[in-house]
Amino acid sequence: MRQLISDKSNIILFFKYIIKILIIFLLNNSILNKKYIDNKNTNVENILNILNAKKIDKLLYIKNKDNKDNIYFIKYNNSLNISLYDFLFINNIKTNSIKNLINQFPKLNKIKYNQSLYFFILKNKNISKIIWNVSNKEKIIFECINNNFIEIKVINLKNKKLIIISSLFNINFFINNIKKNILNDNYIKTIKSILNKITNINKLKTGDKISIIILNYNNIYNLNKSNNKLIGIKVYTNNKKYYALKLKNDNKFYDQNANSVNYNKFIFPIIGKINITSNFSNKRLNPITNRISPHNGIDIKVPIGTSIFSICDGIIKKVSYDKNAGNFIVIDHNNNYITKYMHLNKSLVKTGQIIKKGDLIAISGNSGRTTGPHLHFEIWDKKKAINPLNVKKLNKLHKLYGNKKIEFIKFFNKINSYID
Repeated sequence: MRQLISDKSNIILFFKYIIKILIIFLLNNSILNKKYIDNKNTNVENILNILNAKKIDKLLYIKNKDNKDNIYFIKYNNSLNISLYDFLFINNIKTNSIKNLINQFPKLNKIKYNQSLYFFILKNKNISKIIWNVSNKEKIIFECINNNFIEIKVINLKNKKLIIISSLFNINFFINNIKKNILNDNYIKTIKSILNKITNINKLKTGDKISIIILNYNNIYNLNKSNNKLIGIKVYTNNKKYYALKLKNDNKFYDQNANSVNYNKFIFPIIGKINITSNFSNKRLNPITNRISPHNGIDIKVPIGTSIFSICDGIIKKVSYDKNAGNFIVIDHNNNYITKYMHLNKSLVKTGQIIKKGDLIAISGNSGRTTGPHLHFEIWDKKKAINPLNVKKLNKLHKLYGNKKIEFIKFFNKINSYID
């Protein structure tokens, strides 16, 4: 008797499941017959404009029978009482397309009861785009490009919109798509420059997450390049988070601790133990002339043949010889600072050459007027020589303090709360 009741219960559950699938199938087939749109009208900008309407359905275009690129959409929410995977599978979406989506964005499995997902499906049953109505304040678009998805989050703020574009795949492919559709070329250069400062862009790999943060002050759902202002970048790689964010009236980017990321911190020009034989001084007794005169740098005792490195990114301003300085190099660091390296044995760079921090630029020697092999090293701030031993102090100057720092940290926390 118990076995019979159990069997009946299983049969009832089975039929309920079949009925549920049939209902979903019929609902979606009714949608398929009505909700076709022209693929030419489904770029990101138009999708964002669609989001500006109270009902997405009203803005969909009627099927054009002559257009082979027609796509349709299906709607998913928790009221269907079925998993997202099963829902897409029932709708004959290709398995690889489903797996790519769910693997990249597992959060789609956790949508709330009052939220909806709109899937734009290509004729070949691959997913083209997804719109997630998170709330009246927040919408998310997932756009598929070569079986990978770019996430575009749009958030209503006061008198503006925050747009966060994220990717988990190839950095160059990601930047090229942003360049094509979203940001002007000068912003693309800024993105690449900042990425190189907060992390190593060449070591970013598939699976590392990059988020580009944009403000749109026109208060419209539009990705027109001229309306968008780059305000920040976030990179997640090797289990670490790196940030660069700027305030509205400040052209510099800062990390989460309000330290400037535009400023490329100095390193020392040699590796290993530093043996200073003559310090920076405005009044030094010259060991050769026996006269009091300024010593605008420091003398570092090194054997001939020691590697000399650039202390910061820059451009080679001069490579020459002087009877006093010997073989020397001057580097302009594009941040008001100039460095000079003297008494070299050999220069390894040419005038006009662009160099990076840590690049090998010369071999130390004993050229010019000296008392022995050493490197004479100078740092100039505009037209004023400064003590190279104060490099640590110089590095600390490029950060926010006081009310500016408080304002930035508050702004950073607000923006960061919107980034996954």
